[in-house]
Amino acid sequence: EVIQVTGFKYPLLCLLAVTLPLCAENLFENSDMDTAGGWKGNRKIVKDEKPSEEKDAKPNRLLVVAAKLREPVSFSQEVVSKEVPDLVLKFRYRTKDYVGRGYQIRGVRQGGSSTFVDKKFIADGQWHEVVWAYTQVQGSKKINFQFSVLEGTGDVCFDDIVVEASKN
Repeated sequence: EVIQVTGFKYPLLCLLAVTLPLCAENLFENSDMDTAGGWKGNRKIVKDEKPSEEKDAKPNRLLVVAAKLREPVSFSQEVVSKEVPDLVLKFRYRTKDYVGRGYQIRGVRQGGSSTFVDKKFIADGQWHEVVWAYTQVQGSKKINFQFSVLEGTGDVCFDDIVVEASKN
């Protein structure tokens, strides 16, 4: 069925103009790890050792952190919060050999106060999705998101790290 739109010379552009604001903007730079930009700290960007099985897929790049026994290993990126009240942080991780205390994600506001969450890794060599509702922007214009692999051994891969305005 064809829907006739009258009064608009370019109806597809009108449809895009209406739907684009519904798409959330990722506030992180280089969340797909295509370059070394955006991220600070103890990490390296590498090509995935397990390439995609999709035909003509480009090689995936990952952010890799090697755990240390005596101290956390951290990487971070500061984002402009766009003055939204709540953010959602999403990423995926994979590890097959990490043994340790897990990880911590901390959102540090401009004034230095912070909110954090501690979690455990599942070390099975599979990708695991993580979603954290960061509801503590508290009017801060900038948030520094810090990821720490806590004391332990093994490598942890991170990919598709996204922070966006909450839809709630």
